Amino acid sequence: MVEGCVGKGQGLGSTFPQADAPFESDAADTPLGLGQHPGALVHADHVAAVPAHELDRDRCRPAGDVERGFAGPRGNTRDEERAPARVLAEGKQPGIAVVRRAERREQLLRRSRRLIERRGHTAIVAAMTLAEEIVAARAAAEAFAGPGEEVVGVVPAEPPGKERVFLCAFSDGAAEEWVALDADGQPLAERERIREAVSIAVLCELAEESAGGGDLEELRARLAEIRAEDNPEGIEAAEAAAAALAETLREPPRVATAAYLDEIGAAANRLERALGDPGASPFANAMEAGVGAAQALATRVEESYKTALA
Repeated sequence: MVEGCVGKGQGLGSTFPQADAPFESDAADTPLGLGQHPGALVHADHVAAVPAHELDRDRCRPAGDVERGFAGPRGNTRDEERAPARVLAEGKQPGIAVVRRAERREQLLRRSRRLIERRGHTAIVAAMTLAEEIVAARAAAEAFAGPGEEVVGVVPAEPPGKERVFLCAFSDGAAEEWVALDADGQPLAERERIREAVSIAVLCELAEESAGGGDLEELRARLAEIRAEDNPEGIEAAEAAAAALAETLREPPRVATAAYLDEIGAAANRLERALGDPGASPFANAMEAGVGAAQALATRVEESYKTALA
């Protein structure tokens, strides 16, 4: 019942038959259209029911905008009853998507390609393998080579808490120059970050060369001979420690990091304890001496750096 339209208790007039209401009649006796309203075959958003000048957003649907006037005074909206759930379910019309899923996916791919293109052909993508990153860094470094120079070495290093750096060495047969590139192939200018990268690179290489007395394979062969000849107590533990150290050492290419340096140091220390050497650790002595070598190389890199340093 809607207040203001008709008198209280009066009917609103003939209504459309319910779409799912049973209908029984004799087809021969019932004129066409009297048993079912002709508008039942026309949906609320049928193209014929929508003027040509109206947009899709103006079509009839729940919560849609109604621009046609309402005859008669309006009552209080609090007194109006909500439409039955069945009617809302039948009349509900989903909005039209501006971009379909396939089109949206294509847009994302195009945007990703644009982002990659803006980074340039020298960009080093994180999904690359380390060998591919080194190849890309070498290609980027060639742009900084002077007349007669060539890139003679690329060393990846990650200072503690910093991003990966590629130390690139150049040589013309007489002099040596350097440049440190970031993951995008751009030269670094931070002096301290470059020194940290050089230091960790030198110390990792020195640790690999010093672990196991400088020749780990020869040490393992000698331990096998001792076990076969005398089989002294503790020889198996020493062999196991030597094998563990060999597994810790990584085949190139590898990234010089503080974590890798710690792994080598711990494995070398276990081997020295298994060998029962009562004196000072040869590995520790070598690493202590290597600190000075790392500082000296960092100074040379700064003095022969390709670009200006901050």
